[in-house]
Amino acid sequence: MKELFSGYYRPSEIDFQKIWQSATFVLDANILLNMYRYPEEARRQLFTVLQSIAPRLWVPYQAALEFQRNRLTVIAEQKKRFSDVRKVLESSRAAMISELEKLQLKKRHSSIQADKLVSALDQQITDFLANLDQLEATQLSVTDSDPIREQLDQLLKEKVGESFSQEEITKIYQEGEIRFKSDIPPGYKDQKKEIDSKSDIFSYGGVIYQRKYGDLVLWKQIINKASQDSIQSIVFLTDDEKEDWWWITDYQGKNKIGPRPELVNEISREAGTKLFYMYNSEQFLKYSKEFLNTNVTDESISQVREVVRASFEGRLAFRQLQLVAAKSVLIWLQKRYANFSILENQRGFPDYIVRDSESERNLGFEIKIFRDPLTARFILRDQKYRGYYETKEGSLDEITFVFVMQDEEAAHQTIQILQKNNSQLPPCVNLIIGVANLEKEDDLTAEFYPYFIH
Repeated sequence: MKELFSGYYRPSEIDFQKIWQSATFVLDANILLNMYRYPEEARRQLFTVLQSIAPRLWVPYQAALEFQRNRLTVIAEQKKRFSDVRKVLESSRAAMISELEKLQLKKRHSSIQADKLVSALDQQITDFLANLDQLEATQLSVTDSDPIREQLDQLLKEKVGESFSQEEITKIYQEGEIRFKSDIPPGYKDQKKEIDSKSDIFSYGGVIYQRKYGDLVLWKQIINKASQDSIQSIVFLTDDEKEDWWWITDYQGKNKIGPRPELVNEISREAGTKLFYMYNSEQFLKYSKEFLNTNVTDESISQVREVVRASFEGRLAFRQLQLVAAKSVLIWLQKRYANFSILENQRGFPDYIVRDSESERNLGFEIKIFRDPLTARFILRDQKYRGYYETKEGSLDEITFVFVMQDEEAAHQTIQILQKNNSQLPPCVNLIIGVANLEKEDDLTAEFYPYFIH
């Protein structure tokens, strides 16, 4: 039975010993990106463990590409946390003072004296904010040199795989359509990306990619590497929590047993790999203590666990925000162009096309939602010439980027940043910056309010 259904069998203790002593450890993009989210000591300890197995590390080209494309977004996300904390503290202080004043304790109560409490809390908040300013000054920014990436560059020198050709990528996408319809792992959960974010298509190195097939491309690159180098045991390190990678049982909560049996079978069948296993960052650090005798602390393991969990939950919430933002802009377009036809673009870029049948003009609208205003500058820089290309070589007469922010302050900051950096737009490319009320993530009737039109 085991020979036929090896994917359903957990490796033995002897197998685990072999894995940790000789396996090739493959890194996913999220392992690299989460380095920016960990506290300094936890990050240092993870680097140390990875360096101890450096000769056996390998990164698929797809994972490395996703890391480079998403690095600035993660850095900006971390930077924004400082302003989020300030808002919480300032609003809490103001709310407490306001509510106490409403009680009029000095006039209406003989013994309750809240002045000392208010003064003490106010001083604590002031001191904390001052310390926060100092911490923010040392926090990595999107324009800074990046010591974390420099460390990764050294660690992964000559350990990144080669890209597939456009012909190979196209064949994988064709196979992906069939696999996704039958829920064959990995990646079928990512077909929602086409719904949640219409910027599904991008290009790099002369190859056109579709985001929803990213996990499948990565998986094929792992199989290709295993086959070419006759690798007998592989450990895939990923902080992806989706069930199209993990074999999950639902007993007293969801429990990850290991990789999906289908994946174990496929890599064995296609590449002859005898052992395939998976860990997330927390598990990797935890078991490194047992099998590599590392000095990882329980505190670092706990911090890594919380970061991974928060990151996964944050991605799910942000996808819902993207859906709400797209809907809010569509409602605004329907009002603004009430006499025109508005089509959802099936090619993925731009999101919507407004057609004026009388003038025979096609107007494209590409929607972007940001948590941090600094990110807008870099997205506009990367995307504006793609928009210009669409107006020169495609079927669009104009294209407008619609930047959706979550509040007025973020919208004004974005406008100031773009004006300060003199962000010029090519001909036939326009920009709208506005706000959508995205507090209710399940509300698909949120309205979009433009603040800046260029």
